[in-house]
Formats: sequence, C-alpha cells, structure tokens
Amino acid sequence: MSATMKAAFLQELGHLEVRETSRPEPGPGEALLRVRACGICGSDLRSVRYGHHALKLPHILGHEIAGIIAALGKGVKDLHLGQRVALTPPVTCGQCSACLNGHPNRCPNLLAIGENLPGGFAEYVIAPARSIVGGFLLPVPDEVSDDAATLAEPLSCVINGQELLNLGMGDTVVVLGLGPVGCMHVALARHRGASKIIASDVSPERLQ
Repeated sequence: MSATMKAAFLQELGHLEVRETSRPEPGPGEALLRVRACGICGSDLRSVRYGHHALKLPHILGHEIAGIIAALGKGVKDLHLGQRVALTPPVTCGQCSACLNGHPNRCPNLLAIGENLPGGFAEYVIAPARSIVGGFLLPVPDEVSDDAATLAEPLSCVINGQELLNLGMGDTVVVLGLGPVGCMHVALARHRGASKIIASDVSPERLQ
C-alpha cells in the first residue's frame, strides 16, 4: 500500500477540503519535502474566491513553502536528508533563450508550484528537478524559523522591486498598502537608507 498524506484541496471556488491523498515519491533529480510551514499569499485567497487560469480543480494551493528534505530522487547532489529548505514557486525549463540568457522569469514554459503543480498546503510536496538546479530550493540557516523562511519568496519580490527602482540613501519613499508586503517595503526602504517613508492604507488596523 502506498503512503498517504493529508492535503487541503481547492475542490471548487470557495471550498477547501482537507483529505487523505497519496504521498508523492521523488523521481530522478527531485526532492520530497516534509512541509513545516506554508504562507497564505494574497494570490491564494484570490484563487479560492475567484479561481485562476492555470488551476485545474481539485488542486493543492500554496507556494510560500518551508520544510525539510524527507527523500531524494536518483542523482540529486549537494542536498541531504533532514536539511531545512525553502522552496520558491518558479519551475523554468532551463533550455529556452530567456533561461539561457539569465531571464528565467520570461521563460515561455514557466510553471509554478501551487498553480500548475501541487503546492504546499499539504504534509509533503515535491521539489522538481528544475527547482533544484535552477536555484529555487534555498537552504535555511538555523537561526531562521520555519515561519520566517516562508517569507523568502515575497521578500524577494520586495527586494527585486526596490533594486529596479534603485532606491537608496536619502530617497523619499511612498508605500501604498500596508499588508505584509507593504510592511516589508517600509522595513527594506529604511534599511536601504531612505530619509523619509510615507505609508498609506485605508485600514486602521494596518495603519496601527
């Protein structure tokens, strides 16, 4: 009998159901992660409420994943069982001109964990081979908690945005919206030396 696990399936719009399903097994070049924490992104909430063009229901959502390596497929190197890692969503082809020229975000064959592929709202999730060789499976230092490690993906978006803006010493920054990502923008702008940071939201709780 194959091993099972519990997972939260989006059965239909507005309806998540936790049920038993087969536990995946890692193929060549893949890793199986035991999920320790998975963030709930705003895109997950939108998918539950309104759907997403990449989703085929029922589906396991969740792409802000922290866990430990539970099994390794044939040929995987530089990883070990029990290692703490964060898994970020992109799964690129590694062969198109965009990937080969250092622009994997433009990969026409791009897939995403939690959208096209099963996500982290489960006890176990597969890290595809391309996630591993593409650098999307990140070691987590001992001093970083599992909950904090789930923020690697949204924080990377914040860092990317501020690097594109070339934000630095003495700048004035306006942040519109103080959800988790907005708060990260405030903190990073302060860290990068912004002299004035203006934060705006319509929610009294978030302003506080």
